[in-house]
Order: sequence, then C-alpha cells, then structure tokens
Amino acid sequence: MCLGFCVLQCCAFPALVKRDVSSFLAEQMAKAKHDDPPTAPMSAADTEDAARDKIRQQALAALQHSQKDSHASEAHHEHHANSSAPQFAEQHLKDQQPARKESHHAKKSSVPAAPVPVTDHLSIPQVSSERMASKQQGPRHEGKFLKHGGDKLSALESQISQVLLDLEAGADLKPHLQELLVNEAKELELGTQKVVVLYVPPPQLKQWQKTHARIVREMEKKLGGRTVIFIAKRRMLPKPTRKTVKLNQKRPRSRTLTAVHENILADIVFPAEIVGKRIRVKTDGSRLIKVHLDKANQTNVEHKVPVFTSLYKKLTGKAVSFEFPDPIF
Repeated sequence: MCLGFCVLQCCAFPALVKRDVSSFLAEQMAKAKHDDPPTAPMSAADTEDAARDKIRQQALAALQHSQKDSHASEAHHEHHANSSAPQFAEQHLKDQQPARKESHHAKKSSVPAAPVPVTDHLSIPQVSSERMASKQQGPRHEGKFLKHGGDKLSALESQISQVLLDLEAGADLKPHLQELLVNEAKELELGTQKVVVLYVPPPQLKQWQKTHARIVREMEKKLGGRTVIFIAKRRMLPKPTRKTVKLNQKRPRSRTLTAVHENILADIVFPAEIVGKRIRVKTDGSRLIKVHLDKANQTNVEHKVPVFTSLYKKLTGKAVSFEFPDPIF
C-alpha cells in the first residue's frame, strides 16, 4: 500500500510541476497585455518623421556644443588681453620717460639743434624706372647712329655723326653712305695715342669696307689725327651647359668666343689681309699670336701696327704680333 502510493507520487509530480509553470506563464502574459495594450504597426510616413526628429535633435546638440566652445575661447582671449594690458601700459610709460627727459634738456639748452638732413628716397626708384623704360624702348635713330637701347648720343658720337653727314653731302660718297649706320662710337687711349672705334651693324660691314680708305682718311683729318677703326658689333653666346636654359636652336659657330675674336682681328687689320697665323706658347703658359699679313699692303698699314697690337689686347686680352713675311710663291 505504501509502496504503491510512493510510486504514484513519483509519476505524477513532473506533470504537476509542468502544469503549474505553464499556468504561471499564462497569467504573466495576460497581466502584461492588460497593463500595456498592443500598439499598432508604424507606417512609412511615421518612420520618416521619427528619423527627421532624431536628426534635428542631433544637429541642435552639436550647435549647442559649438556655442559653448566659442564662448570659452572668447573668455580665454579676454583674459589674455586683460592680463597683457598692464604690461603694455608699463612698457609705454618706460618708453616715454627718456623722450620727456630729452625734451626737458632741449628746452633748457639755448643752442638750437642742427636740422636733420632729409634724403629723397623716391629718387632711387625713379632712376631704376627710367633705366627700365630706356631698355624697353626700341632702337633710336638720330643722325647716322642707330642706338638699340634708346640712349642719347654722347658728345663724341654727335661729332662723328656730323662728320659722316658732311661726307654724305658730297656727290661721290652719297650713294655709298646714304643707307649706312653706326651703332656705337668709343674713344680709347692706347698709351700716348687715341683711337676712335666705330661699331657698325654686321650686315653693313662689307658696305663700309668698300669706301673704307677714303672715309677713314677724311675722318682722321676732321678728328684731329686720331686713328679710326671700323669693327662689326657682334654678339657672343655662352657655351651651353646642363644648368643653362636650352635654346631653340644650336649655338651658331659665329657666336662663339673664338669666332668673334678672330673676326675682330680681321676687322682691325683691314684693308690688310691675314695670310697666316701661329700661336707660340711660352714656358710660363702665356700665349703669343703671330699674325702674318699680306706684304702687298705693308705700305698702307705698317705705321698702324702698334695701334693694332694695343687695340686687340685691349678688346680681347690676347697678346698679338704682326709680321709681313715674303710670299713663298
């Protein structure tokens, strides 16, 4: 009897426990439904409004945070200015004390102070602007001169221009000198003798040399016996390197230093013709250029050989000597 009752309790206990748990859960769910009634599902419009409200709240919070930061920075700057104001006032008073003392001593002294010279600082930019304007100007034609920089003629150039105009007035030289021009004229002192060098445009050099003998003779008479020499105004270009700006074309052979110096030598000795040339290198490394001139022109240029030597040394820095050797054939 007892054993059967125990077996009946053991078999019925899990069912009783399961029934009690399920009833408890059902009671709790009914209570929750009674307290919070079920809400209807949100539509798409309600969801979009909720998202906009959330974005507005976030933007408002960020704006309030930035305003707090700006107020804090303004308060910091005001505090810094208030703290530096007394230091600035003290420094200003210290600077004014020596000035007050000097003015007090100046009132006591009876001798007036010397006036301070005032310099015109605007003159320097004015000169530079005039130079820039002269460089930007085109070539200036005045008399028989054509100045590329737009510069005015010097006293020597004005005199030479008048001499050339007088020669051009003659009927025999007018067709030759009518279209010829000079770029520049310089007077060089070579020892005790003075030389007038006329720089002419390179394309017109051959035209000047056609009447060279008569023009030089007439000009030397009117210039007081000074030697007159015509040289083409050539331009030299530097040797191209890696650091220099690349040119549009290769540097011409006629623009090199060697070619220009050789052409200057030929212009100086004209009307004599160079028939040979030797370069002698001395033991100390110095060089001497020995130039052989045509013996047919010895009587015309022999008296000017010292002038040729000094002038070439002055223009190029190279030592040269001239000889008139006898022709081999």
